[in-house]
Amino acid sequence: MKRSLMKMGLVAALLASSACVSVLPEQKVPDALYEITARGPQKSINSIVVVREPEAARLVSGRSIATETSDGAFMLLSGVEWAERSTRMIQMALLDSFERSAEGAVLDDGAGVSGDYELSWRLAEFTTLSDAGRCRIELTLLDGGDRSVVAAQSVVVEKPATGSEPVARTRALAEAASDCVRQSADFVSANAVAKTGNDDVIDD
Repeated sequence: MKRSLMKMGLVAALLASSACVSVLPEQKVPDALYEITARGPQKSINSIVVVREPEAARLVSGRSIATETSDGAFMLLSGVEWAERSTRMIQMALLDSFERSAEGAVLDDGAGVSGDYELSWRLAEFTTLSDAGRCRIELTLLDGGDRSVVAAQSVVVEKPATGSEPVARTRALAEAASDCVRQSADFVSANAVAKTGNDDVIDD
């Protein structure tokens, strides 16, 4: 009798557990994943620049893709996502924009290296519109020693979409992001110049 009651209790617990699982919403699988990549030939650099992941609002810093409506509201596009956090892909695209040599390199802040410079940047706008993708990045290059501001610039890119569907608008936003990264690389290349007496060496 005691064993029968234990068995009935176990069955009831299993049924209750399965009922809880059945009411959970199923995770939606996106129809397409998109990347943000570096474009053009790699640049050479003769200093060490440390690059952190750019700051951004939570709405645009993850894998979801935001769109701005005509009345200024923000929504998430359905069926499309980034393959990785957007801010991480932008960071990696900038790193990939530079060659790494004995003279210098642009490095992830996770490398644990003290640089001549540090790039502080913010993804200020990163949304699709009804017919375009728009990216705006605020850039500040800091001295790696006293962290004083060496240079600052804002880059803005808007790319037209081939259609109004989520896929076309996401492609336009990915193109805008890649162009923003290219202009950010130009900014770093122009301002992160070698310092006198810099003896740091980066091994290949």
